[in-house]
Amino acid sequence: MPEIEGDVVHGQITMPFGTPPQQTERRLARLLRAAEQLIAEHDAVLATGHISPAEILALLPVARARGVSRLLVTHASGKTPGLSGAGQLAAVGYGAMIEHCLMGTLGEDAAGLRPEAIRSQVRKVGVRHCVLSSDLAQAANGPVVAGFARLLDSMRAVGMTDAELRILIEDSPGSGRLAGLLTNRDMPWMAGCEEQPVDDFMT
Repeated sequence: MPEIEGDVVHGQITMPFGTPPQQTERRLARLLRAAEQLIAEHDAVLATGHISPAEILALLPVARARGVSRLLVTHASGKTPGLSGAGQLAAVGYGAMIEHCLMGTLGEDAAGLRPEAIRSQVRKVGVRHCVLSSDLAQAANGPVVAGFARLLDSMRAVGMTDAELRILIEDSPGSGRLAGLLTNRDMPWMAGCEEQPVDDFMT
């Protein structure tokens, strides 16, 4: 297992003041390789976080080549990263799931993001390649379940069907794979195949 020494503090990468850019890039590349190896070894999810669109599309194929199978582009339609429809399709081509965070349509966080835009992006990429989340788990936002229900109502109001929403929040083929879980839909295929690897049945 690779070791990451001294440069990561509470998830933040630290560099001595005045470190030359080339040295910083080399150190970040070493840390990235170590992180990808850990993710692949433990079959964890690589989520892209707050990196740029160019970085996302550079990272995904490299991670895939290094054995990372669970890839998630985080809040793709939000201000950060603001990944275009073409970029989302490219990410799907590398095997990534696309997350759309509905909190981005609220109040000051909206930054021009409307439910209609999320609907259009989801339909362009395909509902089975996307997941919806709320990002409401801060105390000031109140109960998460009720808040998420209101956000889903805002998606219904712009024409998304209950069938689409069910796939996006519950039944997406990629969501079970991301979580390492079997869905109810997977279970009938297992009868008489108990010796096969579980991954063979995960949709």
